[in-house]
Amino acid sequence: LGAALQLPSLAAAELERKGAFSQDALAQAEHFALTDYLTTLAGPPPQGDTAKNFYARVAEMTGLSVDAITETRGFIRDDFVKNLHLGDHKVVSNYDATFASDDPFPESPVARGPDPILDGVVRAFGSTFVGYARDELGFKTDMTYNLLAADISGKWDWDNRGGRSQPSVTDDLRILLALTPSFRLMIAHGYSDMVTPFAATRYVLDHLPAADGDERTQLKLYRGGHMFYLDPDSRKAFTADARTMYTAQ
Repeated sequence: LGAALQLPSLAAAELERKGAFSQDALAQAEHFALTDYLTTLAGPPPQGDTAKNFYARVAEMTGLSVDAITETRGFIRDDFVKNLHLGDHKVVSNYDATFASDDPFPESPVARGPDPILDGVVRAFGSTFVGYARDELGFKTDMTYNLLAADISGKWDWDNRGGRSQPSVTDDLRILLALTPSFRLMIAHGYSDMVTPFAATRYVLDHLPAADGDERTQLKLYRGGHMFYLDPDSRKAFTADARTMYTAQ
């Protein structure tokens, strides 16, 4: 199921690379992911022409080579990071699968080094926020600001579940929707984000119990990756959607 929910984001990225992105094409990829793709992965590995046709379809949809798809029997996981531009010695960003940069370790079988997008965003946004806090908010301090503090996030206590084991936002949403009638939810995703694939969120929302009014939950999708707001058009669309949600309360 995890592989099937990852596939639409890879398909979205490939459509962007080809300049062929459309809602219809993406809908076809989502349908394939939760039908033929899911059932094929769940069953015995296909054989003969059935296998060739299946792996070729997945390869065409994702941009990966047929050999790479065949070797993993259709499961992709993080293989796209190194294999999408294998001959060009590029690495693809987990945060936006449309973006690739030169591989600093082309001889390594697995990706090494910082993410092509995240590292630059962290440095740029970190320094920008420090300036904003100092100049606009008047917050002056000698402390160092870390946009992503791994030593802190790694110790997050998920409701006393012990470290990072078994967190479940689904349980929280079920309780909020059932017991808090005023609760409204809008979840925003970038199509080509591989860190949090949008199809996983769609799956969660589709399997929530029926609540009072389907309008209480919304899934909004935008062109771009994890930080879809880096794209001006996506940022404007997200701003408009958020404003609509808040003014409707």
